[in-house]
Amino acid sequence: MKNNPDLPSYVHDSLIDVMPELALVSDVWTGLRKGFTKYIRKEREEPEEEYKKRLERTVFDNLFTPTIKGYSGLLSQFKLSEDTAASIVSRIDNVDGQGNSLEVFLSDADDLVLRDGCVAFLVDFPKTEGLDIVSPLDLERSGLNPYVSLIDRQNIINWDFEIEAGVTYLSFVIVRSGRPVKVGKYGAETKTIYREFRRGTAETSFKCIYLEWEIKTIKGVDYAELVSEPRAYSKQEIPMALYSTTDRNPLSTLPPFINAANLNVQLLRKQSELDEVMHKINMPVPVRRGMQPIPDITSSTGMRYPAVVIGPNSVQDLPTDGDFKFEEPTGAAIASTEQNIKELRGAIDRVSLAFLSGDKSGAMTATEALLNTAQVTTTIAGIARRKESVVQLIFALWISYTGEPIGGTIAIDDSIIKTPLSDQGAQVILDAMGVSISRELGFELLKDRRWLPEGTLIEEELTRLAQMGVS
Repeated sequence: MKNNPDLPSYVHDSLIDVMPELALVSDVWTGLRKGFTKYIRKEREEPEEEYKKRLERTVFDNLFTPTIKGYSGLLSQFKLSEDTAASIVSRIDNVDGQGNSLEVFLSDADDLVLRDGCVAFLVDFPKTEGLDIVSPLDLERSGLNPYVSLIDRQNIINWDFEIEAGVTYLSFVIVRSGRPVKVGKYGAETKTIYREFRRGTAETSFKCIYLEWEIKTIKGVDYAELVSEPRAYSKQEIPMALYSTTDRNPLSTLPPFINAANLNVQLLRKQSELDEVMHKINMPVPVRRGMQPIPDITSSTGMRYPAVVIGPNSVQDLPTDGDFKFEEPTGAAIASTEQNIKELRGAIDRVSLAFLSGDKSGAMTATEALLNTAQVTTTIAGIARRKESVVQLIFALWISYTGEPIGGTIAIDDSIIKTPLSDQGAQVILDAMGVSISRELGFELLKDRRWLPEGTLIEEELTRLAQMGVS
């Protein structure tokens, strides 16, 4: 389908630019379950059957997904604010209408935001046409509730922003989604629907408008058909919140761990090469020297070499000065390939830490990594603050349906964000205490990094040092 700017299926240039990277991180995230043909190339002159066998022997060691989940776990612990709306608290174990709790739902969002760089939340409400709902009490009696949906970044295909009174708003956004349609008695297929949201204007009485489109083709010409009645929301703003690893251009940024995904694919290729070499050298090849061909009228040349029969009850007839033996490949490339694999594993760790520390080279020493602990904490804390803000917006959108006065928010547990300091890291601080910082500040740093026992009182420790005559 042509990327027609007059159709709701039009894909934004910024999404087109990052689609290869988004497809890569998505593939690696799922363990390349669609197969390896996209990432392991067929060698020149390699028979198709041998190529298929090589792919079957290949195993993907996924280091990318555990890395993402490890970092997203730092954002997982939170508490609801005391002023959280009662309707949200009552639905805390089923915020998406699919039986997922807020904790599970936000954990999935953390994974996606670190994988793709951005994810969207859509806060919606079931259709109420034909229902007599004019007050919060009517809403409560109806049994209907708002719900939140996660939208994959790849499905946000077009958008635009506008600035009003210094605040940036989504002016329109189009979401591509699949809708199951029954086929026959038992079958089903997925129909692509384009969901369009437009921020309210004076022409729409400042209400957000929602449209659903399907692209159809007649005589080779594509056109958009409206497949549902337009819907007007009660508010002007589009009921969507963007959660991103950055505040700038959230729908245009590259996935933050793209380098780790690329390195994981390189690791796959190298491991495939190593496995293939090991497979071949574990199969000694029989070699015979001096064997003469014998007549064969069925052969195009009229001659053939006697077949080799190997077994405890077989013998090899050899001509004078002939020889028969098994040769094994030397495997000279194995050591270098294994070293390359080791280096790739280390590189994946380094580029992952580089995302957090701000070191774009991804090549830090152990000491540098320790000294970057504060930067790591700052990066995770920045994402945590954005998470708190986006949840506050989600709750505000939620109560726009229920009519409650305050939505509330969440507070991320700071003690989880602050990575415990290692003994070596603690020693760095202890050494610094005797050089350029006060003992009181040194103790504060040690306590902040959870190196000191719980309940340690710094003033008491300083008093003990004074009593011991330590200045």
